[in-house]
Amino acid sequence: MARSRADVLMTLNAHSLIDGSADEQLARLAAFVCARGVDILALQEVNQTQGAEPASDDRLRAAGCVPLAGKAPVRADNFALRLCERLRTAGETWRFVFSAAHNSYGRFEEGVALLTRLPPEGPFAADLSGDPAMDSWKSRVACGLFIGGALYVSVHTGFWNDDEAPFARQWDALEAALPGDVPVFVMGDLNQPAHMRGEGLDLLMARGWHDAYAQTKARDDGFTVGGSIDGWRSAKDEPRRLDYILCSRPFSPARCEVVLQGKDAVSDHCGVCVHLC
Repeated sequence: MARSRADVLMTLNAHSLIDGSADEQLARLAAFVCARGVDILALQEVNQTQGAEPASDDRLRAAGCVPLAGKAPVRADNFALRLCERLRTAGETWRFVFSAAHNSYGRFEEGVALLTRLPPEGPFAADLSGDPAMDSWKSRVACGLFIGGALYVSVHTGFWNDDEAPFARQWDALEAALPGDVPVFVMGDLNQPAHMRGEGLDLLMARGWHDAYAQTKARDDGFTVGGSIDGWRSAKDEPRRLDYILCSRPFSPARCEVVLQGKDAVSDHCGVCVHLC
């Protein structure tokens, strides 16, 4: 019988397709996911080229795409689609869901995705900004899958002090869309530095969310970004923890670790892996 409960969760802001090394990035990320036994992978900055041909229905079915009604099509060069295909080539049956959020870099449609090698029970999607045309880079969405009696969500939110699209408003929209009868894991780049008091992380803790990093003593420094990157050009070399795995209910993960860093990096963010047992 197929296992339905996840043991290893991972999130990564992939910053995909931007620097022209997508094939290498895909190969290294797929190898890491297989080697570490990741069960559920949340990705942000999942890009596809504007105007590229939509992937065929046969290809999407073969890759395990879980469709979302009313969303932009999954295009032929979609990073999550190609990663899922690589993982399946490695001998594992993966499935994925993707939701486009906004246009970016003048040539991409950017979104979030959730991949799993466990049997999904149905999709989840939420619009956090009310901009279905994707015209603003501040438009945000969430998507995920129900798996083993829990909901796993990938999200990429905005900045705390943004007057037009503040983080708190986006999180309100996410919470309003979430079911209240199952555990929810929210995974992703929240653009909320963990050390900033009175801002995003403190808001989440006050609302009863549980941060995997804080729930275990088996952890490293937690920093997922160091240096100046898109969205944080004024931050210079200050290391920051921007990427989180949160749960709506108390939990006690065995370990939380920063991965894909240094010479193993595949993005301008490191990944976060949480071992639930």
